[in-house]
Amino acid sequence: MNSCLELRELPRDIKNLFNLKHLDLSDSDKLTHMFFGLRHLISLKTLPVFVVSKEGFKVRFSGGLSELKELNNLGGSLRINNLGHGKGDMLVLECKAAKMKEKQHLQRLELCWDSEWDRQTECHDEMSLEWLQPHPNLKALGLYGYMGLRFPSWVSSLTNLVDLWLRDNRICHHLPPLNQLPYLKYVSFLDMRVLEYIAEDTSSNVFGSSKTTLFPSLSSLELRNCPNLKGWKRKGDDNEEDHLILPSFPRLLKLGIYECPNLTSMPLFAYLKEELQLYKASLKVLQQTMNMAAT
Repeated sequence: MNSCLELRELPRDIKNLFNLKHLDLSDSDKLTHMFFGLRHLISLKTLPVFVVSKEGFKVRFSGGLSELKELNNLGGSLRINNLGHGKGDMLVLECKAAKMKEKQHLQRLELCWDSEWDRQTECHDEMSLEWLQPHPNLKALGLYGYMGLRFPSWVSSLTNLVDLWLRDNRICHHLPPLNQLPYLKYVSFLDMRVLEYIAEDTSSNVFGSSKTTLFPSLSSLELRNCPNLKGWKRKGDDNEEDHLILPSFPRLLKLGIYECPNLTSMPLFAYLKEELQLYKASLKVLQQTMNMAAT
C-alpha cells in the first residue's frame, strides 16, 4: 500500500490476515487512524507508520497505541504520528500498553507529537514518553514536537544508538547525558528554542579530565535554530576558556551550525575534514571553528 497518497483509513478486514508480515504504509500521509484489531497481526515485521487518531476513540473502529502490544516481531522503522499533549491518563495508559520496550527487532523509532497545543491544558508528554521507552537494541531515535521540559533518563541507556534527531522540542530545558553513547554517529538538534546547554553538570561525572572521550564515535553534528544555546556545558568557576576545558571530538567530520547566535563554546574537533557550514553563528564560535578547520 505504499504511495497511497489519498488513503485515509485501512480496510478493517485486514485484521483477518493473521499471517501478514508486511504492511507498507509509506507516503500515506493522509491516514487518520489505525483500525481496531491490528493487534491480531502478530506476524507483522513491517509497519512503517502508526497513526494515533486525533479524535481518540470517538472514531468508530479506531485502534489506539495498545494495538502495538503484541506486535513484537516488528523490525525496521516505525513512526508514530499524532501523539497528543493534553489527552490525560488515557494516552498515558495507551503508551504504557504499547510495550515498546519488548520490540527488540525494531531498528528505528520516530515519535511525532501533534503540533496543536493551546498551552491551556495540562501537558502529559513527559509521562507519555517515559512509557514509550524502546528496546536497547534501537539504532535510531527521532523525537519531534515533544513539549516536555526534559527527556527521560532512558535515552542515555540506548547504548546501541547511532542516529539521534531532536526537532521542535520548544520548551525543553534539559538533555539527558549523551556524551558516552559509544556508537552515536549522527546528532541533529533543530528548533530547540529554550535549550541553553548541552550538558549542565560540570562535575567530573560528566566530562571528567581532559582525557575523557567526548562522543567517541560522533562524525556528524547539526545545530539549527537554537537561539538560546550558549555552550556545551555551563561554565564552572575556573578562568579557562570553555572550549579548552572540554575534551575534543575524536571523530567529527561534518559540522553545521545555523542560527545559534549565542553559542560561545564548543569542544575542539581537530579531525574535521569533510564539511563545515556556519550561518548566523556567534563570532567566537566562528573564530574557533575556522581555527580548528585550518589546523
